[in-house]
Amino acid sequence: MSADKTVGDQKEGRQPRRLSLGLQRKADASASTGKARVISNAPTKKPVKTEVEEPEQKPREGNFLTRLPGDLREYIEGVRSELRKVTWPTREEAIRLTLIVIVALIVTALVLGAVVLLYTELFRIGLDSPVVLIAFMLIAAVVGVVINRSQNRPTGYRR
Repeated sequence: MSADKTVGDQKEGRQPRRLSLGLQRKADASASTGKARVISNAPTKKPVKTEVEEPEQKPREGNFLTRLPGDLREYIEGVRSELRKVTWPTREEAIRLTLIVIVALIVTALVLGAVVLLYTELFRIGLDSPVVLIAFMLIAAVVGVVINRSQNRPTGYRR
C-alpha cells in the first residue's frame, strides 16, 4: 500500500491520487528515445456534442438595397415575437413603481443640491479666509482616514 492512497481509494480499489504542483512529466510511450513530454495538470475541456446540428448558411443573394427590406422585416418580426413574451405590469404596479422612481429622484436631487450648496458656500467663505478652507480640508482628510481604517480592519482583528 502506498502512502498516496486514501481510505476510500483502498476500499474501492481506485488508482491513487497524484499530488503534484505545476507540471508533471510522463514518459512518451510512442517514442523509443525515452524522452519525456510535459503534460499540463489543467483539466481538458471537451467539446459538447449537440443533437441538433445547425444547417449550413447559404450565401446571401442580392445587394444591400435588395436585402434591406427582408432584413428589416425579419428584425421587426423578432422584436414582435419577443414583446409577446414579456410579462407586462398591471396598471397598479406601474403606478407604484413610477412613484418610487419619482420619489427617489426627488430625494437624490435634494441631497445632491444640498451638498453642492454647502461646498459652494464653504469655498466662497474659504476664498475670503483661506484659514477656514485649510481647516476644513484637514478635518475632512482626518475623517476620511478614520473611516477608511475602520472599514478595512480585518474581521478577526484583536489587540
